[in-house]
Amino acid sequence: MKVRFAAFPLLAAALMLILVGCGTDGGKASWDISGEDFFAPAENNDFISEFPQIGNEPSNPRTETPSPGEPSPTVGAHGAIGAASAGVAFWDAEIPHRSRTVMLSAPAVLDQPDTEYILAQDIVVAGSAFIITAANVTLNLNGRTVTYAQSASSGPVYGINLIERGLSDVAIVNGKIRQGNGASESDATQRGWHPVNILRDVPGLKIAGLKVEYRTPETFAINVPWGRNGEIAHNDLHDTGSFIIDRHQLVAVVKANRAPGMTIRHNRILRARQAGIDAGPGAVVHDNEIVIDSHSTNSYGIVLYNVDGFTVHNNTIKGAGEHPIGIGMVSGTRNGEVYSNRVEVQNTRGSAEYGATGSAGMRMTWGTDKVEVRNNHITVKAQANLVGPGLDSWGRGLWLGLPDAGAAVLFRDNTIIAVNKDGRAKAAGIAVVCGNRAPGLVFRNNLVTSNWANVLLTDDYGDAQGFPRFIGNTFRKQDDHSTYRTVRSQYAGRISTGNFFSNVYENGAAADSMEMEFHGSGLKEIGFGWRVRLTVRDAANHPVSGATVRIADNSGDVVFSGSTDADGHAFTELVEFQATNRSSYVVAGQLTKDVFGLYGNRIRKNPYTVTVEKNGVRVSEVIEIKADREVEIGL
Repeated sequence: MKVRFAAFPLLAAALMLILVGCGTDGGKASWDISGEDFFAPAENNDFISEFPQIGNEPSNPRTETPSPGEPSPTVGAHGAIGAASAGVAFWDAEIPHRSRTVMLSAPAVLDQPDTEYILAQDIVVAGSAFIITAANVTLNLNGRTVTYAQSASSGPVYGINLIERGLSDVAIVNGKIRQGNGASESDATQRGWHPVNILRDVPGLKIAGLKVEYRTPETFAINVPWGRNGEIAHNDLHDTGSFIIDRHQLVAVVKANRAPGMTIRHNRILRARQAGIDAGPGAVVHDNEIVIDSHSTNSYGIVLYNVDGFTVHNNTIKGAGEHPIGIGMVSGTRNGEVYSNRVEVQNTRGSAEYGATGSAGMRMTWGTDKVEVRNNHITVKAQANLVGPGLDSWGRGLWLGLPDAGAAVLFRDNTIIAVNKDGRAKAAGIAVVCGNRAPGLVFRNNLVTSNWANVLLTDDYGDAQGFPRFIGNTFRKQDDHSTYRTVRSQYAGRISTGNFFSNVYENGAAADSMEMEFHGSGLKEIGFGWRVRLTVRDAANHPVSGATVRIADNSGDVVFSGSTDADGHAFTELVEFQATNRSSYVVAGQLTKDVFGLYGNRIRKNPYTVTVEKNGVRVSEVIEIKADREVEIGL
């Protein structure tokens, strides 16, 4: 059944903003978070509105249309529910049909199944407001306001509470929930006084059209740890508190971290003290607008922690404060896709835990696998001494490392901007700095702009082993600061590796613009090479499929092994030379010392030997790789 929900004027205005800002534009922002309404306190948050435009890129040059079929909010005439005054907006949403209706004017236990409960007036409650104990129930707040926790309490209180087991098909819609005078921002005994607390598995749960404001510690606007195949949509959520007791609990506005199959869409999170959305397995998170005012380490707009299966797209995230991170995929998260999101972050506040903690557009650390990240627009900003004397605002566009050598993650067609104001503060575009061991960490066809470093391989957080691959990207230098390097390392005693193939360098970026700390005790080695397409044909010039292909470098090491496809093709990348601090090489005459500064030696990997074999017939050919190349071999 499709019904129209009445919305009070402030939420109506919020929905109008969503109408403008959410759709098929890849998360393009249409809203401003520079005002005090979005941050408390408002200091150091002017970077979003005042920082100069970077380059000449469009707002999101690499974007993707979201999957069709998801309804969007609409504005229409007076609906069937409630008696709204003139000028109040409405929007469409699907809620279940119920066979009976009960009007409410006071706190209640909702214990009748197959019932729609409709709130007839605003209510103010000393403790908890509503408890749901029956299945197939709709609580329609009817555009009214529920104020709970009006008086001090010795026990936990909730706006709406569901702790009964075995319930399903519950909907909570259309109204405002706020904490009253008894709620304290800093009283640790009030932790977990959630406005909406759904503590059990409720298949088919729907939470839509709510405006929620709260301030108590360790509190989530919507706590749905066990909901299943439900939907959280078109809500306006505002965390006005700042006190965090234990940041490891990840204080999120929407907490759905163990709820499988949830759709979380078209919500506005006006402010989060730590995390915006903590999503679970099978989650689909899209078209949300999120503001982070970080008051702790690891403050994410959207985070997926040890999640199997997920889709995150067309969200807009802006963050400031201690440690804002746009999107996190961490600690075993796998089998997902992240596309057409827009992220803008800057570290603007010091941390008691770490001092200047930095920021990141996306984080992927401590075990991630089988994820594709595409068509996102990420901006990270930095400024020397902004956080305090000697404490820089700094950041990483991508903060990455795959500890499993067999893991595979692809970043493609993203726009990444990492810039500082004067060339001093750290602003790394792509930072592989967390125990990477995987050559399957691949960056392809991204545009990376920076005035400090486009790529950072190793810093004080961790190393970059495994030779992550950078293929066909455009690295662009911004401004003309002498501190800029295209590629750099920031920890001399740790390993820094990577392979760069067929990349484009613009505005002063260059393959040899590097600061790799070749003097350090850790191995420093990056390769530069080209893409190769091999075609195998028979005597009649027909393509040969299924032929075995092996390619060895000049030392005899096999660097590629595979088979031709149906068109007789095999594709790979080959290193032309390495910049390294190794002082010896097995092939005499192929190592030249101090080419890239002191201890920065060059090792030539040409020539290569290509061996093709099928049905007992073997052919070998020696080739040189100095540019992208097509190689044809007759078999």
